[in-house]
Amino acid sequence: MTSTTDQTACFTCTSDAEAVVVTFHRDQLTDEDNVERLGERLFSLVEQDGHRAVILNLSMVRYVTSSVLGKWITLHRKLVRKDGQLVLCHLQADLHNILDTSRLLTYFKSVETVDDARRLVGEKKSGG
Repeated sequence: MTSTTDQTACFTCTSDAEAVVVTFHRDQLTDEDNVERLGERLFSLVEQDGHRAVILNLSMVRYVTSSVLGKWITLHRKLVRKDGQLVLCHLQADLHNILDTSRLLTYFKSVETVDDARRLVGEKKSGG
């Protein structure tokens, strides 16, 4: 398992053969957090690093701007084009409401825990 930290994008990545887990370390992801840099780093997980399963651990996140949601949507599309998947987990109530209001709960796959996300990723990988 490998782990890298990107302080400018406010998250840590931990990867293994199955997936990369992106754990955010802020309660709010806003335009002040250099959303372009955040997007570049997330996209590089797919484009340069070749990951086909990305799990966003959102246990700390309560609020995101529409710009951040746009980056997650683009990440999702990049993964789908590679027959991959994006899974959100540990949704806090405030963030759950934001995703529900913007009708993204039906767009993104979301589960309770990182372990649940790993199981979901494993099921797809094994054809289940």
